[in-house]
Amino acid sequence: MVPLMQASVAPAVVNANTPMNNSWFGGVNDFLSVGLDSYMKWEQIQKVKDAGGSGQDELSKTVQTPSPASATTAPNPAADLREQMAQGLQIGTGTLAAVVGGVVVLYWLSRK
Repeated sequence: MVPLMQASVAPAVVNANTPMNNSWFGGVNDFLSVGLDSYMKWEQIQKVKDAGGSGQDELSKTVQTPSPASATTAPNPAADLREQMAQGLQIGTGTLAAVVGGVVVLYWLSRK
C-alpha cells in the first residue's frame, strides 16, 4: 500500500463585504433589527398620541363628510361582465359583417 500524500492547502481568504462572510449577514441582521425597532417605537408613539387627550380632541374636531361613492350602488361584477361581453359581441358581429361584405363585393367585382 502506498500512503496517500496530503498537501496542506491554505484556506481561501473571503472578502469582508461578500454574502459568503458571516460578518455580512451580521450587518444585514443589525440593519433590519434597527429598522424594525425604530418602526415599533414610532408605532408605539402614535398609539400613545391617539390614546391621549390630544388625539381624542383632534378626532372629535375632525369634520367627517360622507364619501361621494356611498350614494351609488355597489358594483356588480357579473353585470359588468355581461355588458362587456355584449359590446364585444356587437364589435365582433360588425367586423364579421364588414369582412363578409367586402369578400362579397370583391367576388361581385371579379365576376364582371
